[in-house]
Amino acid sequence: MSNKKDIRKDVDGLREEVLSTLSTDKRASLAIEKKAEGDDESLQTLVDTLEMSVYQSADPDFFERMALLETVAVYALWELDSAASEFAFRLMAYENANLGSIAFPDDDSYDPESSEQEWCNAAGIFLSEYNAWKRFAIEDLDVSLTHLLKFPFEDEIDERITRIESLRMEADGSAVDDSKFEEVEGDLSLAAAAEFDVDELAEKKYQTIKSRV
Repeated sequence: MSNKKDIRKDVDGLREEVLSTLSTDKRASLAIEKKAEGDDESLQTLVDTLEMSVYQSADPDFFERMALLETVAVYALWELDSAASEFAFRLMAYENANLGSIAFPDDDSYDPESSEQEWCNAAGIFLSEYNAWKRFAIEDLDVSLTHLLKFPFEDEIDERITRIESLRMEADGSAVDDSKFEEVEGDLSLAAAAEFDVDELAEKKYQTIKSRV
């Protein structure tokens, strides 16, 4: 093989086969000199004649997708947890207003009717969000809602998921056989008494989720 002095004379004049046999150390030395001399053409030739290496790695798209879905799952849990908590709070407010109106009938600050409507609205919002996330999990990810919510956390959120499910059953009327809620067109769902279309809201929410994931 030509020595370094011969190679240094004219990098571009050497055959590609010769340049491809250069050791990494010799190629690096020549590259330093050509770079320092401002000989960009010769430097590019040294780069172009590098031996190509092929590497194997796991599909990066899979890990990007998993990272995105983990973020989605954390957000879904937060949103459902928040909606469930609001529903539970409105239930407590309604019960307090109802008891207050009985104990203090002349006190206008207790308004069971208004509190009940707020409770129904909270149930409607909670149930619409629950149904949207459940639909997304099943139809778009082919997993259950529980699996979607749980996979970033393993066993750390079992109680929160159980609470969400329990409150969801109260909101849709499936928690009781003889509902304590007023029936609305034969529907035992408390959410059905909300002042808006729960199914329509769930559909809009689902489309929003689907468009962002």
